[in-house]
Amino acid sequence: MAYSILGDTFSQWVKRQIDERNARVAEKGDLMIEMDPEVHAAFQESTAISLHKGASANMLKVGSKRRRTHAQVKADKEEALLKEQDFQAKIARLAEAEERLADYDRLAMENQQAKEVIQQLNAEGMVDFNEDGSISPSKKKQ
Repeated sequence: MAYSILGDTFSQWVKRQIDERNARVAEKGDLMIEMDPEVHAAFQESTAISLHKGASANMLKVGSKRRRTHAQVKADKEEALLKEQDFQAKIARLAEAEERLADYDRLAMENQQAKEVIQQLNAEGMVDFNEDGSISPSKKKQ
């Protein structure tokens, strides 16, 4: 509304305010670069260089994300799916290994108990250990 009444005067005032604000932000945020005066003059005179911030300016930023093609998006999704499947397979193998380890622990405990029983039977003279490591009923008690 102000532009329709004041016209170019208002437009120039708004442009000055924007330029001053941009200069303050650039100075405060340390966004300025150092440039030789000759290069700056050539830059200002050039018609081949756009001073507007477009897509190419954003692509030059270090942290900017580039647009990906449909094929890249699909490949990334497939890669993520394969990684997830690999992760799930590793989790399943880990669970299986933990289960087998628990089985081996139970077997070791049972074997220890059986060994203690056999040693007790041997101490009571009910069984004998043979030279080959086998166990046979004791001939002493019979």
